[in-house]
Amino acid sequence: LDSGTPGIDPVPRWSREVAKLRAQTSRARRNAASRDGEVAEAALETCESLLRDLAGAQLECERLQARVRAEAAAWERLFEVMPRACLLTDGAGVIVTANAAAGALLNVSARHLKDRELLVFTRDRDAFRALLQRIGRGAEEEVAGSLAVRPRERRMQQVDVRVVPLSPDSGMWLWFFSSAVDAERSDERGESHEARQSQPEQLHAAD
Repeated sequence: LDSGTPGIDPVPRWSREVAKLRAQTSRARRNAASRDGEVAEAALETCESLLRDLAGAQLECERLQARVRAEAAAWERLFEVMPRACLLTDGAGVIVTANAAAGALLNVSARHLKDRELLVFTRDRDAFRALLQRIGRGAEEEVAGSLAVRPRERRMQQVDVRVVPLSPDSGMWLWFFSSAVDAERSDERGESHEARQSQPEQLHAAD
């Protein structure tokens, strides 16, 4: 413990060691703080990048949702105005939605057909149940048949029906109805189209 200098108290060796240890600890803390700062900065940059990606994904999702809504609205308008009677039902034949032509066929407004059983508008319920059984088996992509429908307060009509799934495994079915009146109108449209097509030839021959 002798300092080598007379009249001056010697400095204990353990004090010098403590001072060194404190200096090392201080340097270690500064280094750790520097490393922590670098890690924090890298983490912040990663978070900012993820937030930018998330914002971009959200914008893309909103764009796709808007496109889906627009396409759904277009299909709904097409469904509503199509001249052929069309119904959407579940697998048990309960009406989910109907277009205006279906309402006219059954003499019930389309909005009042919702949640009603299609069965109540048929005369031959066994034939209707047979169609439902064929639908339930799911072995056919399209089920076709003939039904006698009973419109409200009107006489019975015999109609051809075609049933197709709304989408695979959806459990929802689209019913398309064609009556004799529809067939006559289709024939008339075909004849009218043929007549218009032949008019230029007739005019040319007259010239």
